[in-house]
Amino acid sequence: MKQSYSVNLDTHIYLSGDLATYIQNAPERITCCSSTYVPDKFHVKKSFKSLFGICLTQYDIFSPTFSSDYLSHLNNHNINQKDLDVINLKYLLRYKPDSLKNWYNHDYLGCSQECMNSHYFASRLDKKPNTFTNKSLDKLCTIINAKHNNLSLNINLNEKYYNQSSITLSPDWLFEENHRYIEFNNHLLRNTLRNLSGL
Repeated sequence: MKQSYSVNLDTHIYLSGDLATYIQNAPERITCCSSTYVPDKFHVKKSFKSLFGICLTQYDIFSPTFSSDYLSHLNNHNINQKDLDVINLKYLLRYKPDSLKNWYNHDYLGCSQECMNSHYFASRLDKKPNTFTNKSLDKLCTIINAKHNNLSLNINLNEKYYNQSSITLSPDWLFEENHRYIEFNNHLLRNTLRNLSGL
């Protein structure tokens, strides 16, 4: 970390990741700088949706009884106590309940770009991780354009019902390998995608 990110003892970083307990406890093992664990929204919200059928909100997270209420729900006999999601979520609520509040810190930029790309873009546009393509980007731009111009869209899986628009992405910081994968290692492209997504 010192070599790759030039951190020192005065540096503070956010360590984002899923709910695995080794990631939750990783800040305790980092000695070259101070760090704070923040669970990424995708994994937490997915767990709450699948376990409780709710979309977790900021109001929930800042409720004074948030942790105790949901720990109580997780101890319900109808919930599989051996399920890894349940185990990790119980650990989070018991030992790191304030970590979710970090989502709303002005200096927290979100989970890693890889997670944003694979979970936000790919899973919503293609249902396949790591397959965000020019065609997917074209669809996303069409949806955002329609939203901002108050236009309605007719969406159908059969392509004969609409004309597929085409866009050309030619900057040298973007390329597709075998017409499938886009390289996401450039800061400018990350900002472009973040702005498009509204995140």
